Amino acid sequence: MDDLAPLLQHLKELRAEADPLMELPQVREEKLDFNQLRGESRDALLRGMRHTPLVEAFYAGGIRTLEHDEVARGFRIFYEQVRQEYRDPDDVLWQLEMYVLGNERQRPQVHRAAWVVLAHFFFRCDIFEAPPNDWSPAGLVSTQP
Repeated sequence: MDDLAPLLQHLKELRAEADPLMELPQVREEKLDFNQLRGESRDALLRGMRHTPLVEAFYAGGIRTLEHDEVARGFRIFYEQVRQEYRDPDDVLWQLEMYVLGNERQRPQVHRAAWVVLAHFFFRCDIFEAPPNDWSPAGLVSTQP
């Protein structure tokens, strides 16, 4: 997506300078479990989470806020289309990665920046589903006493 090129460049430049001790946004582990994200995909999203404040900073204020909402809407629409075709969460993430990067091989720094973008929109719940309040990894939990 050409619209994401400035964000990817921003992340590529600033990701290496980010404070390694900055607090991670808290993603509900249940969301990762509910969407059956495991192994390398789960690890990549969690690594990307460390730098998601850089995405927030990029989109903060003014016209960028509107752009952020438009990009988020585009992610959601594409995610819903991909979910219709692919059931495996790894395949869905692969398609989302191509949505960010295109189908051309990218430099490692750009590839890592793309995972920050994916982690950001995952955290915001623009991609993948939030589990119902009564869901647990073992199944549905009754809210009745």
